[in-house]
Amino acid sequence: MNLIYKILFFILILFTTQCANYESVKQDQEIDKKYYSSVGFALIYDDSLFDQGILDRKIDNDEIIVLHSFLKNNTPVKLINPDNLISIDAKVYKNANYPKIFNVVVSKKISTILSLDPDNPYIEVSVYISLNNLGFENLNVYKR
Repeated sequence: MNLIYKILFFILILFTTQCANYESVKQDQEIDKKYYSSVGFALIYDDSLFDQGILDRKIDNDEIIVLHSFLKNNTPVKLINPDNLISIDAKVYKNANYPKIFNVVVSKKISTILSLDPDNPYIEVSVYISLNNLGFENLNVYKR
């Protein structure tokens, strides 16, 4: 009878350990990168801003140029006018020092494309990732 209890005890242990999930939970050491998104006012570039010392960079107003205070050069950003939902994709040209009330400095060309109000240039800036930035240029996609 003692042998039967030992066999039943072994089978009971065997079944209970097979049903339970004993995975060890490991926390990822890699911290997920938070991408930048902000809504606020943009500073529309004018040469007088550079002459007065408000900006430390001079840019060409006929090109699509974005200056930011802490985003790295060539960071892809999407600029959206929340009033009419017109958007444009651009890259951060360089870092610049400008008054902290503004989120970004844009050229006049971007201002005209987005139809920004010169007195109240309200804009949404967000950083996005494209597949080209991740190294998937030669990725083949097949449909079934």
